[in-house]
Amino acid sequence: MMIAGVFLYSGCVFSQVLSPQLKNDIILYEDEVPRSPEIPRISGIPETPGGSELVITFTGDIMAHDVNFMMHDYNMIYDELQEMLTSDDLTFGNLEAPVVSSLPYENYPMFNMQGPYVQAAIDGGFDVFSLANNHANDQGLQGIQETYQWFLEKRKEGIYSAGIKMEAYGPLSYQVIKTNGWTVLFAAITEILNVPIAQAYLDYIPPTQESRENFITDIIALRKLHPADVFILAVHVYEDEYKDYISDTRKTFFHALLDAGVDIVWAHHPHVMQDWETINTNKFIMYSMGNFISGQRRVLNSAHPEAPREYTGDSIVLQLRLARIQDSIYIKEIIPVLVTNYIDKDGNIVVKFFTKEFIESQSSEIATYYTKRMELMQKYFKTLEIAEK
Repeated sequence: MMIAGVFLYSGCVFSQVLSPQLKNDIILYEDEVPRSPEIPRISGIPETPGGSELVITFTGDIMAHDVNFMMHDYNMIYDELQEMLTSDDLTFGNLEAPVVSSLPYENYPMFNMQGPYVQAAIDGGFDVFSLANNHANDQGLQGIQETYQWFLEKRKEGIYSAGIKMEAYGPLSYQVIKTNGWTVLFAAITEILNVPIAQAYLDYIPPTQESRENFITDIIALRKLHPADVFILAVHVYEDEYKDYISDTRKTFFHALLDAGVDIVWAHHPHVMQDWETINTNKFIMYSMGNFISGQRRVLNSAHPEAPREYTGDSIVLQLRLARIQDSIYIKEIIPVLVTNYIDKDGNIVVKFFTKEFIESQSSEIATYYTKRMELMQKYFKTLEIAEK
C-alpha cells in the first residue's frame, strides 16, 4: 500500500510518495498550478468510487486577541482559504475561547469571543470545533453554558463540537458525524487548565499516568459503542508553549490512544507547529498544529525571524484523503499546505497561503523576513513518513 502526499509550496505542487519498504525515499514532481491548492489523483492506490473517499482538513488554534476582534469584517480572515476549506467533507479547528455574546470580547489572559467571530470561521469552511482547552473556562460556568448553547443551535446547521458538557462530571462528550457515506466519531479533551473554575463541565483529563490509563479504558469502550469508520480525538496537551520539542511521554500516550481505537490524534496548545506522524498506512498523529489565526505575531520581528514567538504566525493546514478499500480504511493522500498570518495595510490579520508569490508581493524588508520564515517552516515537509509498528 502506497501513501501519497501533495502540498503547495512556492507556488508549485510537490508530490511526496512513500511506501513502508522505502520510507526514506522521496520523489518530488514540480508543475505549474493555480494559486488555490488542488488535490490531484495519485496512482498506486485502486480507484475508490461511490462515496468511499473522505477528505478532512485539520488546522491549529482559532484565537481572538484584541487585534483580531477589533477588525470590522471577520470574514476577511478566511477569504483566501475559503475555497479549500469548503470543498472538503469536514474542516476541524480548535476554538481557544468561550463564545459568550452576552459579555464583551476579552483579550489575554481571560479570553471571550462573541458569536459573529465564530460564525465567520463557519462561513469560511469550518465544520467541527474542539472546545476543550486551557481557556475553555475563562468566563466561568456562565461561559461554558453559553458556549454549549451556542453550539447546540449550530448543530442544527451541521456544525459539530465536543469538549464541554452541561452535566457536572458527566461522561466524555462526543459527536457521531455522518458525511459522504462515512461515519466519523469525534471527541476532544484538555490536559491543562489555567484555573480550576467549573472544571467539572470540561472534558479534562489530568496528565497523570492513572488518569491517562482510565481515559484509555473509556476510549476503548466508546469505540466499541460507536464502531465508526474513523475516530478522531483532539488533545490539548500539557506541554510547553512556543517550543517544538515532543516529549517521549507524549509520544507513548498518543500511540497508546491509537492502540485503544483512535485513528487520528489532533493535538494543540504549544501555539507553534510540531511534527506529524503516519503509522501503518491508517493511523495519524499531529503533535501540534500551532495557530491558524491569532494576534500573537502582531508585529514582525524582522531582526530575528527565527525567534520562538515568530512561529506563532506560521502554520500548516493538513488535509487527509481517506479511502475505504475492501472494508479497510487507508490514508490515501496527505496534503500539507503552508499558511501565514498576514498583517494588511489597515492592520487586519488574515490567513494567506504562504507561497513564493506571496513573498514576492511584499516590500524588500518584509520579503526578507518571510523568506527566512519559509526556510524555517520547510523542515516540517521532511517529516512525512510511514512508521513500522
